[in-house]
Amino acid sequence: MDRGPNQAVLQAPYAHGCRTLAARAKGGTVRTVQGLALVDYDNLCPGNRSELEVEIRTATLFESLARASLAAFPGLRELDVRLYGGWIDEQGVHSPSARWLLPLLPVLRGRRQGLIVRPTLAMTML
Repeated sequence: MDRGPNQAVLQAPYAHGCRTLAARAKGGTVRTVQGLALVDYDNLCPGNRSELEVEIRTATLFESLARASLAAFPGLRELDVRLYGGWIDEQGVHSPSARWLLPLLPVLRGRRQGLIVRPTLAMTML
């Protein structure tokens, strides 16, 4: 994935924060406009048992991620969130969490803490 000078890549190893993997500076100052968060969904939201539980946990995750991202990068305006989690098994069948999340993504997409959050299920590595 090609990132321009106004983009940052974030990693959320824990729900309570994020850590910078890469950020580019122009003219000595960081002007982050667009970010990318890579989230290991199974470790952050294990054992989902229902669509409602998936929706609540994922919405809470996005709120926390938006707050942490804005704290780390105050100029951030947009955040692409790639959720990793073994969404497809060996036979090509979606997991229960994937079946619950896919129709929820449009509902969960939007502004959080003033930040535009665009979630996707990552089916392949970047």
